Amino acid sequence: MTTISASQISRIYAAARDLGMSTKGESDDLHTLVYAVTGKDSIRQLTAAEAREVIRELDKRSVPADTHRRRPAPNPSVYPPGQMTPSQINKCWRLIYSVCASDPSDVPPADRLAGAAERFIGQRPNMMAKNPFRFFTQEQGSKLIESLKRLEYSAEVKKLKRDRKE
Repeated sequence: MTTISASQISRIYAAARDLGMSTKGESDDLHTLVYAVTGKDSIRQLTAAEAREVIRELDKRSVPADTHRRRPAPNPSVYPPGQMTPSQINKCWRLIYSVCASDPSDVPPADRLAGAAERFIGQRPNMMAKNPFRFFTQEQGSKLIESLKRLEYSAEVKKLKRDRKE
């Protein structure tokens, strides 16, 4: 039987502190939990296995991360103010993939999106960059999205006509 390590003791006290449990006094919350899990009064008397059980119990009681929390704002150096927003960029990608699904081609989606941007905006994005639309304004992004919506509609119409002929 190995005895509890200093790191395990620290982890137990830190987890209890994070949960707001009292750790000092005659009948504090932490030692009550330790006694309930292991039957021992002192944390220093625990074995390594018992310490793992206590840590596991403390982890169960911890508050889960809020899954509905909003993502942090994007890094302003990557998406400067006044430039195309991340949601506009995502919309462009969704639209071009929809176009690719309706109108299959050997040309990859990134190249099709770059070509569409050049055709409709007059500016070709550098698709190898971390943010290829870094030099596009929000107004250009809106114009590109509207153009891609029309392109998507025409691709769907072509697909329906093709399907009817078959």
